[in-house]
Order: sequence, then structure tokens, then C-alpha cells
Amino acid sequence: MNRIISFLIVLFILNSGILYYTHQLDMLNKDALVPIVLSQPIQAKHTVWEDIILPDTEKGRVYRKKNNTKGTLIDLTENQIVIDWDKWGIEIFEKSSDNVYHFIGKE
Repeated sequence: MNRIISFLIVLFILNSGILYYTHQLDMLNKDALVPIVLSQPIQAKHTVWEDIILPDTEKGRVYRKKNNTKGTLIDLTENQIVIDWDKWGIEIFEKSSDNVYHFIGKE
């Protein structure tokens, strides 16, 4: 009987740990599932192009006005935007005093 009780206690502790771990993962994933949304168009200058970046109809997505190149917003702050372009990878733009986001590098 003591072996059964010991087994049930160990099983309960293991299940509690698994439930706690999956709950923590769910909380982390909920933050990741909230898309970053561009609320207004921004002017951007790259080394090879200059364009307006617009919010796409799909939340968390953006596109260039001139050629419809699309990407996903990775980060958006008051002074920086990070875009994961569908065809070109992750690029970082930093806002200058003229309110234009200038390309500063790839991630």
C-alpha cells in the first residue's frame, strides 16, 4: 500500500510540473501571437530604394507602396522598425530627425 501511495505522490508531482511548464509556455506564446501593427505609413530609405511602408490588410504585415514587397513587423518602437521581408530577410531601420526611417543593417 505504501508503494502505491508513494507512486501516486510522485505521479502527482510530475503532472504538476508538466502542467506548470506548459502553462509558462502558453503565456510566452500568447505574447508572441500578438502581432505588431503599423498604425500609419512611414517613409523609409534603404541603400538601394526609397519608399513608403504601409500597413497591410493582414495584421502585423507591411508592404512597400512602389512595388508591393511584403514583410512581417518584428519590432516597432518610436525610433526603430525591424521588418522580416518575405524575400530579403530581416532589416533594421532607424528614425532620423527628419522622421524618415533609414536602413542601418540586416539582422
